[in-house]
Amino acid sequence: MRWRRHILVSGVILLLASVGVARSHVIDGSNLIHVTTAGPDDSVTVGQRFPVTFTLSAPDSLQPVVRQQIDSGHCRVVSLAWSDSTADGRVQRKANTVMVAVALDSVSVPANAFDYVAPSGDTLRVWSDAFDVSLKRIAETSEDLRPLKSQWEVPPDYVKWAGIVLAVLVAVAAIVWLVRRRRRGVVEAAPEVVLPPDMIALAELERIASLRLVEQGELKTYYTLVADAVRRYVGARFDVETMDRTTHEILAELARRRTAVDGLSALLGESDLVKFAKLRPEAPAAHRALDAARAIVVATTPRDAPAVATGTEA
Repeated sequence: MRWRRHILVSGVILLLASVGVARSHVIDGSNLIHVTTAGPDDSVTVGQRFPVTFTLSAPDSLQPVVRQQIDSGHCRVVSLAWSDSTADGRVQRKANTVMVAVALDSVSVPANAFDYVAPSGDTLRVWSDAFDVSLKRIAETSEDLRPLKSQWEVPPDYVKWAGIVLAVLVAVAAIVWLVRRRRRGVVEAAPEVVLPPDMIALAELERIASLRLVEQGELKTYYTLVADAVRRYVGARFDVETMDRTTHEILAELARRRTAVDGLSALLGESDLVKFAKLRPEAPAAHRALDAARAIVVATTPRDAPAVATGTEA
């Protein structure tokens, strides 16, 4: 009799286990549950936030399984909020998400599964529609969107090195001459010559023009040198840090001081496009950039500024 009781208990356990397995089945619930997906109407850029809404409508007899995460594919979910409303025996649930595009070539949001539990214990599953988001690029190809690189350096050439050697020889000769004069006791302290910012900037712009970089197709080097010359001049003229700041930060600081520099925004903006977005202006436009730099220096130079200042007063 004892073995019959064991067989009966085992049969009951197997029956309950089979019922539990049947209740854990996941079945298609699209005949009862409706899901729609709404994405952005316009194209987006990389890093731009855009809304995506998943709307589910199901009978109020079904128990939703709340999802804490959404599969965003080539995007990143910034926020996710659920909201419910009831009408005519059906419950409408909305998953309001905000996503950010992080891909460079294409942006797509994959299909997402949403589950409901029926009174029978079955799990009803429906899938949202996958959709693509139109990506608006700020450059011609995704390869143009690269991290900022360090300052490009002009390759060494014989003329430059010859100039350096000559400068070293002149410096050595000057040191020898000063040492000899000191030994004779006739050395006189010469006043330190300090050139005004406008003279330094104009001389640097003339040196850049003599390099003929535009004719050689070295537009990135050319715009970098012109922009740096103007940045140093503006920094010296208005006592503003310019070399370690972006164009936007420089303009914002000048605006805070209520200092207007006509043409500065256009020149630095064009230089940034050439250096970082691979813009290649025509030769006449490139030459006009140098003329614009000269105009900025001339227009902001005080009319009564001395031509040369010295470190000592007479």
